Amino acid sequence: MLELKQVTLTLRDKKLLENVSFQVEPETFYCLIGESGGGKTLIGKTLLGHLPADFTVEGEIVVNSQRVEVVLQNPVDSLAANIPVGTQLHHLLRGQRIPKTQWALRIEEVLTQVGLNYDKTLLNKRPYQLSGGMCQKVALASALIAKPEVIIADEATSALDAESQQSLLQLLKKLQTEEHCTIFFITHDLDLAHTFSTDLGVVKDGRLIESGKTDSIMTNPKQKYTKELIDIFDA
Repeated sequence: MLELKQVTLTLRDKKLLENVSFQVEPETFYCLIGESGGGKTLIGKTLLGHLPADFTVEGEIVVNSQRVEVVLQNPVDSLAANIPVGTQLHHLLRGQRIPKTQWALRIEEVLTQVGLNYDKTLLNKRPYQLSGGMCQKVALASALIAKPEVIIADEATSALDAESQQSLLQLLKKLQTEEHCTIFFITHDLDLAHTFSTDLGVVKDGRLIESGKTDSIMTNPKQKYTKELIDIFDA
C-alpha cells in the first residue's frame, strides 16, 4: 500500500505541496493526472524519498513494500547510456537471491515479459543505440529484475510515439492484473489514464483535489478543474 497523510512540502517558505492525502491499495493501477508543474512528480518523489535535503516535509508517508521500482520519463536516466544492456542486467542480478546459473533464464524472462527477444544483438547494444520505445522496455525489464510489488512510473510514455505508448501501458496493465503488481502512474494524458487505470487522482497547484475510482470521477467529477479536463477529453 502507498499512502500520504496530510503531506505538505515546503522549499524556502514556499509550499509546493499542501495537505496531500490519498491511499493506493495493493494491486491497483493508480493514475495521477494534472498539468505540468502542478506537483505530480513531487508527489512521486515524496513517496520514494527522493527529495533534496533543503525540502521540508510535514505529514505521514506510508510505503508498505520493500520492493519498489521506478520507471522514468527518459529511460536513459535510469540506464547507463554507454554500458551494454546485458552487462547492466547482470549487474542488477548481483543484488538478488538468484543463483548465477539462473541469471540467463531470469534475463530472458524479464525481456520476454516486456516484449523483447533474448538475443546477443540486443544484449550487446548500448541504450543510446536503441529506439525510445525499445529503451523504455529495457528500463522496465531492469525494474522487473527485482520482482517488484510496486512500480512508480513518472511520465514514462510522454517521449514515446502513440504505438509505443499503448505497448508500454498494456505491459504495465498486465503486470497489475496478472503479476499482482501495484502501478502508480504519473501522467498529463487523461486518455491513457482513463483507458488503463482503476483509480485516479487529480492534482492542481500542489493540491490533490480529487481521488477515487476512475469510472466514478470520469462520470461524476466533483471539482471544476476535473470537469474542465474531462470536457477537453470528450471534445
